[in-house]
Amino acid sequence: MTHAPIPSRAARSREPLKVIETEAALQRVMHTATLRPRSSRRRRSRMVTLTLRALAERVMRSDIATVSNKESALPGVPKMSTQTLTPARARLNRSYRNLTLWTLQGWIAMFFIAAGYAKLSEPMDNLVDLMRWPALVAPNMVRGLGVAEIILALLVLAPLVSWKHGRPLLVMAASGLLALEVVMLGIHATGMDLGPALTNLVLIAMTVTVLWKRAREVR
Repeated sequence: MTHAPIPSRAARSREPLKVIETEAALQRVMHTATLRPRSSRRRRSRMVTLTLRALAERVMRSDIATVSNKESALPGVPKMSTQTLTPARARLNRSYRNLTLWTLQGWIAMFFIAAGYAKLSEPMDNLVDLMRWPALVAPNMVRGLGVAEIILALLVLAPLVSWKHGRPLLVMAASGLLALEVVMLGIHATGMDLGPALTNLVLIAMTVTVLWKRAREVR
């Protein structure tokens, strides 16, 4: 039967010393980890700077980054606002604008198709009762104006067939309708026809919007 060796007195006296040395080493490590050298603090400051810069870039890449100085502390400094749109938001805005322009084009086309058809189909007496100016011109001129209105109205919708070839036709038709509307506005204003004059003002506003926006589009 064997017995475990009994440590000597010297060995037992060295064990507390090892524990004390271990605790002291742990304290030195903790002290070193708490009090970092200056180079480490510089690296930490550089990391914070890079993090803030990345956060600023992320804000700029958000849907809309708006910076305004509405409450400027310096007198005489103009108030400025900067707006940056992401590609997705820009495409959405173009879709809304395109839908609005097509709506206006549809209204313009429907009005002038109806107006041109009325000039072609209605008797001259009815046209004189509705509008005073047909009594001042030849009937063939009224009928020809009706044909021109229908053709120009159809050309306003030409981009539905082909945008490449229909866009120049749209711009040309909108220019022709705008000139016709301005002339008819002068005629109705001279004859004191308030209703047709107001109608032509609305048509001019719609046609100018379509002509201005469509002429600037590039696809």
